[in-house]
Amino acid sequence: MKLNFEKLLEKLSKKLTNETEPNPKIGATIKTKRKSLEKTLDEVSQRSGVSLSYISKIENNQLNPNFTKIRRVLNELNLNEDIFDYSSNMTDWYSQLLDIMLGLNEDDQAIKSFIKKRDDFQSKLIDLALHVKKGQLNHCEAHISLLINSIDQMMPIELGIFMLSIAQYYLLNKGYIQAAKMMDVVLIRQTNHKKFTLWQDEIMFQLALLTKNVLYIDHRFSKLTLM
Repeated sequence: MKLNFEKLLEKLSKKLTNETEPNPKIGATIKTKRKSLEKTLDEVSQRSGVSLSYISKIENNQLNPNFTKIRRVLNELNLNEDIFDYSSNMTDWYSQLLDIMLGLNEDDQAIKSFIKKRDDFQSKLIDLALHVKKGQLNHCEAHISLLINSIDQMMPIELGIFMLSIAQYYLLNKGYIQAAKMMDVVLIRQTNHKKFTLWQDEIMFQLALLTKNVLYIDHRFSKLTLM
């Protein structure tokens, strides 16, 4: 799946400048799964016996799903209903992920076990970040392309992880211009989250080294040492 970087930037910029509370995630999860299986709305509709317009409205969060009706769609996409039980505290898992990304914790077995039980965009987001951290870049663009469909449903912490993972991916892949452009978007909205700030500053320092501008490098380094 070819990644359209400019489209990605446009969608992220729009999200950041017009941020509202995300819609329920069931629609984004269904859409992401359907696209990952390369199934059209029409195919899912015909095989599940649920109208195309109904599925489309669910995917775009224009309707609250009737689970008696939507269960047939979930079965067609091999989605377990349990993934829509959001009693799990995702904030704790994201905090663990940030520790891993910053090198504060190298044990990723618990979080890997957690995402294996899920098949939603949150698990794909965490998987993307872990692949970037390990420098396993082969399938990252496919992950990013799928997650574009879930941008509107992302919470601020999810959006931050997504953008910084993309910036780090391009930095590792020598796409320095793309990494810099992504960081321009990241910095549209300042964050007070210390772990995010540290991750941002690490990436900005790596980009500063490429400029060979001593004053700018010193500036970025000073921000890192203040943390």
